[in-house]
Amino acid sequence: MGQDRWNQLETLHSFSLTDQGRRYFDLRRKTPVDPVSLEQNIVDSWQDNSVQTKRRQEVALLGRMDGRIVTSTCREWPIQIRQPGVIRYLGRFCRRRRLGIVGTRYPDAYGLDITNRIACAAAKADIVVVSGGALGIDGHAHRCALDAGGRTMVVLGSGLMYRSPKSHFRLFDRAIEHGVVMSPFPVDVHPSKWSFPYRNPWIAACVTDLVVVQAGPRSGALQTARYALDNGIRVWVVPGAMDNPRHHGCHLLLKEGAVVLLKHNDWLADSHGNSIPLEQKQPMMDLNYWTLFDDKPRSLEEVCRLSSCSLEKLIAASVRLEANGWLSRRQGAHFVRRYSGRP
Repeated sequence: MGQDRWNQLETLHSFSLTDQGRRYFDLRRKTPVDPVSLEQNIVDSWQDNSVQTKRRQEVALLGRMDGRIVTSTCREWPIQIRQPGVIRYLGRFCRRRRLGIVGTRYPDAYGLDITNRIACAAAKADIVVVSGGALGIDGHAHRCALDAGGRTMVVLGSGLMYRSPKSHFRLFDRAIEHGVVMSPFPVDVHPSKWSFPYRNPWIAACVTDLVVVQAGPRSGALQTARYALDNGIRVWVVPGAMDNPRHHGCHLLLKEGAVVLLKHNDWLADSHGNSIPLEQKQPMMDLNYWTLFDDKPRSLEEVCRLSSCSLEKLIAASVRLEANGWLSRRQGAHFVRRYSGRP
């Protein structure tokens, strides 16, 4: 699709597909997006109405919903959002720090527990929790922040009329009351397979730090994280077992510049300008050694034999991991893996 055609579509659909947005709107991240179908969908939605008429209708509809529409060239554009374009929103923006929390739609108990701890820490620090409103980690992060008396921001993958999933309608109402629900799409756009890849970079554009709790290798959370990394936003990942597919995407991000989150509030200390804890500065090999252990007590010699790693390096790593609460000593010199650092 040529540059002229993209510009035409941007004008018709009243949002800007920036260079960064296009990058995450293509097949490079293995997202099943068909540009031809996308173009036809946009053209079809506009062919019966002039741009001016359509915009007037949308503004009127938003007014009845008590919502607003602003562009990045407007004085009213929220300064928190660094992505150019058009947004529609319900609720109220506030000038506070913002933490993004994203992850899989199918978390386990560990992922839900860590999400709760991180969201509650943000709420107590008067920091807004930002996520995509989806099932799983997203919705849990919003809910935990609100339950802790904090504020939240939902970035939808649809228009405001078709907030998805339907099971989160009450949650979205709470978010509007104690934060904001926003969308980069026209108000009447249904959620679809192409809308979420476009939405994900907007989450990153709204935050000062981003935490990926659990994510598989093809999770949309990785798209959000990679956009954040490309734009200088600190990305933290929660470590997990090497044989747990919910953490494979998180471990991939460590290779791309993300930082391992050893304690649920490490991101908070760093966002206030404090130095990163000493254990955080250790190379990611400590995480690699941690994944060699499991819930069965094993001696260092046994772990060394099973993994073919250096016993000397394993001993040094185990000392650091035990000191920081990531290994527990059992039956003398046997160790088991723990899933949280020191309180």
